[in-house]
Amino acid sequence: MKIAFVIDQFLGVTGGAERALCVIASGLAQRGHAVEIVCADPAEGEPFYPLDPAVRINRVKPPTRRWTFLTRKLLNAIHRFGLSRTWIGSYLAWVIARRPLHRLMGAHLGTSRPDVGIAFMRSAIGLMGYGNPPFPRRKIAALRNMPTEELDLGRDTQFLFQRWTGIHAIQHFDWITVQLPEYVGDLPANLQARARVIPNIVPLPFRRVPWEARDSLAVAVSRLVLQKRMDVLIGAWAQVAGRHPDWRLEIYGEGQEAAALRDQIAHLGVQDSVRLMGVTHDIDAVHARARLMVHPAAFEGFPNAVSEALAHGVPVLGYSDCPGLNHLVLDRVNGRLAPASENRVAALADMLKELLADSAQLRGLGANGPQSMAPYSADAIMDLWESLLQEVAETPQAPPS
Repeated sequence: MKIAFVIDQFLGVTGGAERALCVIASGLAQRGHAVEIVCADPAEGEPFYPLDPAVRINRVKPPTRRWTFLTRKLLNAIHRFGLSRTWIGSYLAWVIARRPLHRLMGAHLGTSRPDVGIAFMRSAIGLMGYGNPPFPRRKIAALRNMPTEELDLGRDTQFLFQRWTGIHAIQHFDWITVQLPEYVGDLPANLQARARVIPNIVPLPFRRVPWEARDSLAVAVSRLVLQKRMDVLIGAWAQVAGRHPDWRLEIYGEGQEAAALRDQIAHLGVQDSVRLMGVTHDIDAVHARARLMVHPAAFEGFPNAVSEALAHGVPVLGYSDCPGLNHLVLDRVNGRLAPASENRVAALADMLKELLADSAQLRGLGANGPQSMAPYSADAIMDLWESLLQEVAETPQAPPS
């Protein structure tokens, strides 16, 4: 089958969705499908994550460098004056920056004529589906977060009109993939029958490092954005670091909150035990050293960082009300779930005090992690994608309008 994945920004991007796309596209190519990834990155580049060489990458290119320069200037002005959160300002931003990309994407897909197009994330759903273009005739919307976050216009008003295009366009898609069963009920009622549950692939390591060989190390792996609440983790760590001078916390990732987190670490005086590590190309080596992952996010879709830590035998600490995480982390089985109290910092600090003082508990929780991730093996999840593609193949094509 000829498959086109569409994603907005892809080249050099380090997010979990981009990593999942590389794994899925590679797996389908290895099973004999003709796979391309079509992106709208403003500049050339390479994928951050490994990608099978059989997968083709096609970038829809802006008309000229001058167009790119002027577009950036105008968008910066719209953003600087707060207009991107208004309908008029965000529509103007869409006309300037996005409408040409819609046309380019439509032209590319009209020429390549894939058997199915798979739009990865809401921005790509809008890019591929807004206006219900004739090609691809069969469309799959792959939601990479919980639907209440992806499809609620009020959750984030930044570039309001662009967000609306994705929410509106999903109505024209034939199938919608969500990552966990509980997310089906979060979709609008008219879309639930189109939903198929396909979780992320969780690669199991070839070899697990013995517990005795690991460091007294807690890790966090995340984009440094408000949703991930790394400030809460640093605040909680400051309350326990003095009691456990042998333990260290390493935070991996980058994002707009990095400077504020650096200032917080200095203000709380925990520079000796907390470090911002930036992006790593070898997350397996990080998991091989760690005895605990802390993931204090407010919400997730299917958190890759969490699932991969569990697969490596690293227990995970998060909050009991974090969707996505609370599906993977089973309290007192493969990790711990802090209560969703009003004082998030205190709740997390109390759980850290317990875990850092109880090596036997950490070891037991870690031992249960790999088996808990077995249902998400590559073969199992790729079979789910194959089943959906078989359904696509057996569904008659609608004639072009």
